[in-house]
Amino acid sequence: MYVDTTRFVIDLVGNDGVRPGSVVSVRRDKIAIVHPITGELLGELDEEVATGKVTEVRDKFSVVEIENLPSERRSR
Repeated sequence: MYVDTTRFVIDLVGNDGVRPGSVVSVRRDKIAIVHPITGELLGELDEEVATGKVTEVRDKFSVVEIENLPSERRSR
């Protein structure tokens, strides 16, 4: 929804159980891991993009301050 260098916005609110101080993990969608020869689905993999703490809960969205980025993300 919105991302800058220190915060992002999520579409979760108080009715979803989000409160100021709640810690959230932002993850990429799962990708299928498929065997290259047999075509068998071996499983799914997702990736944590960032973690943060909710600083503000509004009627339709919440603001999260970024606390942690995986180290390989910081260098990109």
